[in-house]
Amino acid sequence: MVKKILIVVGIVVLVGGAYGAYVYLQPPRDVQSAKVDVVTTAKELIAEYLKDAKAANKKYLSSDGDSKIFAISGRVSSITENAEKAKVVILKEDGGKVGISCTFTLDASKSPETTKLKEGDQVTIKGAITAGPAYDADLEEYTDMVMIQCALKPAEK
Repeated sequence: MVKKILIVVGIVVLVGGAYGAYVYLQPPRDVQSAKVDVVTTAKELIAEYLKDAKAANKKYLSSDGDSKIFAISGRVSSITENAEKAKVVILKEDGGKVGISCTFTLDASKSPETTKLKEGDQVTIKGAITAGPAYDADLEEYTDMVMIQCALKPAEK
């Protein structure tokens, strides 16, 4: 009887481990080849989040990692690089409380269009939102929205 229980437990552990490995080893979603779910401006999206963050999170974010893919138009407020040498572009209106921090993929960071970007440019960026803006009471300021796997979206012809 004990031997049968050990065999069943072993099979359950083996199946669970195989499923866990399958899920863990899945490649990340290719945001740039996926279709755009939402086309909007940085100003409109930020206003929606500041009005009701809970409703906006429910509408756009997903706990399984398949959050909506956006094409967001806005003005480039700043351009930096992160530790991995990926471009980080902030879309923010003059005098705005909060912006959208867009971290580009490494390939997109090296594209000719991205390397020519400068502050003040009006652009459309495609990517996935991972976090909405939040108010930090300790710092008494808003933190920017976070958008990942970004690339410049070519102008429509």
